[in-house]
Amino acid sequence: LGKRSSAKADIFSKINIIYTFDKECNEISLDIMQGHANLILLPSSNTSSAYIKEKYEEVKNIYNGMGCYIGYIADQYFSAELDALSCSDYNRSMKFARIVLQIMPEGPEGISKIFVLGKLVSHHVKGAIIMRFIFSTIDKEVGPTNPLTRFTANILGSVSLNDYASRQPMIMFFPFHASWQKFYPRLGFKPSEHIPKEDAVWTYLSGQKTYLCNILESFSVPATSKAICNYLRVAVNDPRMIDLSIEFITRPVLIDRIMS
Repeated sequence: LGKRSSAKADIFSKINIIYTFDKECNEISLDIMQGHANLILLPSSNTSSAYIKEKYEEVKNIYNGMGCYIGYIADQYFSAELDALSCSDYNRSMKFARIVLQIMPEGPEGISKIFVLGKLVSHHVKGAIIMRFIFSTIDKEVGPTNPLTRFTANILGSVSLNDYASRQPMIMFFPFHASWQKFYPRLGFKPSEHIPKEDAVWTYLSGQKTYLCNILESFSVPATSKAICNYLRVAVNDPRMIDLSIEFITRPVLIDRIMS
């Protein structure tokens, strides 16, 4: 029994589970210290074994029923390890993205839950987070000090924006928001300055008509309307973007949604 930095009492411990499989010793080590929880899973010689999965499930179920933050952390780590045994990297990233996008509507209170899901390394997941934040704040007053703004700014800072493959999923939705420059001042854009027309992201956007229309259709009517208006202002007089601009203002499903 110890105390947190806030002087509140808490339990800190070190748990080591050692088991033998195929004549080799394997270990699960959970260190719970003040301010940190470190879970180490040392893989066996046969990580796809149903026996190992069963043991993971047993320990996971124990922590799942604790009903406390430490139990939640342990449960998330074991879930991640079980996913690693049964899913491909792509499927894991897709699942991770779905969970994160479900948490984000909780606002700043949900950020801590995202951190305990695991390392945020996939550009697909990072891009999905940026997209959700951009579209969810189009019709809201959000400043650069907002926790979600700072969270997404840190995500941008973790990506090499000099590389197009990394940059494209991060910034492709900026043209739909009127204040993205204020959210991310470190990118060096003035409030009225937009992504250069020479950037390849514009070419990519022009080929994503159906995808973008489906995204816009899924959001609230005010957000959809503002997103289209913001985009039209940015893309005006750009011949490369005429097709996409016309698509936004003539597609029946978007017109019906806005008029409803």
